[in-house]
Amino acid sequence: MNKNLKLLKIGLYYIIIAVVVIYLFLIFLPLPPGISVGLGGSWNYGISRAPLDKLIFGRDIIFTYGPFGYLVHGAALEKNFFLIAFFQIGVHLAYLGVTVAKLFQLKTNLQRLALAIGVLFTYLIGFLSAYRIIFTFLILLSWDNILNKKFIRWWSLGLGAIAGFCLLTKFTVGVSTVGALVLLLLGNLYNSLRSQSAVGLSILALVDAIIAVTSVAFLFLNPDPLSSLHQLLICAAIAGAFGATTWLLQRRQSLKQLSQVAEEEAPPTKFPNWAKRFIGWQGFYWVYSLSLLITVLASEASLLAFIKTSLEVSSGYSSAMSIVASPWEVGSGALGVIIVLALLTILARENSLGFSLSLAFVLWVTFKHGFVRQDAHVLIFVFSLPLIVSLIIAKARSMRLAKFAYLVHAYALAMIMVYCFVPKPFGQLLSLGHIFNILNPKPAVFVSRTSSLLNLNQVKERTTAASETNLAAVKLPDNVIALLADKTIDIIPIETSLVAANNLNWKPRPVFQSYVAYKTSLDNANLNSLVTQPRDYLLYQFTTIDGKHPFFDEPATFFHMMCTYQLSPAIPGFVQDAPPTIAQLMILEQRQSSICPTGLAEEKITIPWEATQALVTKDSSLTRAAVKIKYSLFGKIYKTLFRSPPVSMKVTYEDGLELGYRIIPENADNGIVISHLPRDVNEVLSFFQSLDSANSQLTGKVKSVNFSNQNSLLYSSKIELTFTSYNLPS
Repeated sequence: MNKNLKLLKIGLYYIIIAVVVIYLFLIFLPLPPGISVGLGGSWNYGISRAPLDKLIFGRDIIFTYGPFGYLVHGAALEKNFFLIAFFQIGVHLAYLGVTVAKLFQLKTNLQRLALAIGVLFTYLIGFLSAYRIIFTFLILLSWDNILNKKFIRWWSLGLGAIAGFCLLTKFTVGVSTVGALVLLLLGNLYNSLRSQSAVGLSILALVDAIIAVTSVAFLFLNPDPLSSLHQLLICAAIAGAFGATTWLLQRRQSLKQLSQVAEEEAPPTKFPNWAKRFIGWQGFYWVYSLSLLITVLASEASLLAFIKTSLEVSSGYSSAMSIVASPWEVGSGALGVIIVLALLTILARENSLGFSLSLAFVLWVTFKHGFVRQDAHVLIFVFSLPLIVSLIIAKARSMRLAKFAYLVHAYALAMIMVYCFVPKPFGQLLSLGHIFNILNPKPAVFVSRTSSLLNLNQVKERTTAASETNLAAVKLPDNVIALLADKTIDIIPIETSLVAANNLNWKPRPVFQSYVAYKTSLDNANLNSLVTQPRDYLLYQFTTIDGKHPFFDEPATFFHMMCTYQLSPAIPGFVQDAPPTIAQLMILEQRQSSICPTGLAEEKITIPWEATQALVTKDSSLTRAAVKIKYSLFGKIYKTLFRSPPVSMKVTYEDGLELGYRIIPENADNGIVISHLPRDVNEVLSFFQSLDSANSQLTGKVKSVNFSNQNSLLYSSKIELTFTSYNLPS
């Protein structure tokens, strides 16, 4: 009887778990989004369109997403809908699956509750596939058998391959997974060195992971993966030939040695100990690594270029897009980081060094990502914290650490409750109380989600219809479409959804949304693209984000555009009869020659912060200023770890009006137009019209400027300005 009762309880336990998992799977079922307009919708479309056009990421396209980025954040198109759907549903299943597996590994119900709560909150806040991948990977790394001597190399290869694939989705996902895996294995190597046990195995496991990451990322970065596979097979063939040859030579020498010993002759010279490391399978291993490195460095679809350019965008993000809000909010987040790091320090001493380093790395990534823009991005960090702490609880060996961790877990939950139930938390215009409503859905929701899962073709039809409805907001009039026809075009600065709405022949600049050109190198990549492959037409709107002047987004590229493109004579003003979203759209066509001659002699000056600098600009001339703002040593360290507060330029116009614009220190050195800064769309239209009108005065003339920052410790005390004037045709 007792045995039957026990079996009944176990069966009921598994049934409850199955019901909960199915419930969560259906309630949080991800479905691919369609095409939308605006800043976010346009880059979603861009990263979906680029792989279809066989563009090479790191060269033709520069962003924080790779060729598989559309799988996590792309817009669903006709050709990729099912790939996105199956991938996101697969990630959803994997996240739930590894969570359930981890729950079974845990020893106490309190540990299980902490993990379940952590995972649940990542769903409630609506984390998409990118962070689900990161946390799935972290939960996998927390499994004890990964570092088992029998399986460590297999796990290293498998997880390395997954991390290599992740590197080609979103750069944050790739950095988090690769970094977490490498740190885990480095911690394992350190422990092996301390104990002088299985050192060779630990080294090989680390190299296995690096080889797997590199091979998979190299394979799929190329729009033609078969070509990359061919190169990898050549590497394997060379390594195999070397390994087999050295193995045969060693075997022949060993046989000869045995025969000579039998005949009591002097044995032949043996291979030195160092040479044995390059014989047989070990020879294959190291030769493949070397040949892979050479192949990666020499390949046209450059993995190094992809990583380098993604890093440039990512590092520029922390200074170019930072938004500073309540110091109390930063303080509460920083306190969370400090106490979690204290937990990880204790955990590292309990023989979990590698996993502690992995968690610390992901903690830093989520904190920086969350607080670069102190708006809703903060929720990324806040809602990640309980899950990170729950993984510490799962690994804790001492009761002291476990008790401390539960207190920190409670603190993390309290932070979430503040954002959910306190009106305007920390001054943020957020209202999150509704997120709990999804836990009590109506039966119709289950029916709808189940129907969607079983009828993805219908979901595709609905998504396509929604995309067409959204794109109506950027539909061009017939006369404009006829003008553009099959001509090559690019879109400045943001609205790439115009391409999808009007079937345009889009040849994007590498940084296809202007505001992302945070650094001079990114601006120069766009400039080089327009110089070497001039487009027939540019579709231009006078807009930007974060309080910058639209002329500042990509300074050198904009100046080239201004000098070599003009308002199309067929449409000399704004596009008429266009929807409100694009009512101020201008069509620029290529000039026969540039109207900007070589700049006159440069004038270099140095000014302190807050000093007013007068500008003297002649009629029919225009001035650019290369603004060099240097970071202090402290500033360089600070912006690597945290966000940099905005730098502003106050502009005084000739009519006395004062306006402030944000500038980006990392790209302002490329020469911003400073003498004339139109204040609105009507002034910018007059500005472009004046460029081609004899004796017309350019609008938006600037009388003086001064520069300010919010933290003088981050910068050098002086700003270097280099002025270059250009006489325009009169």
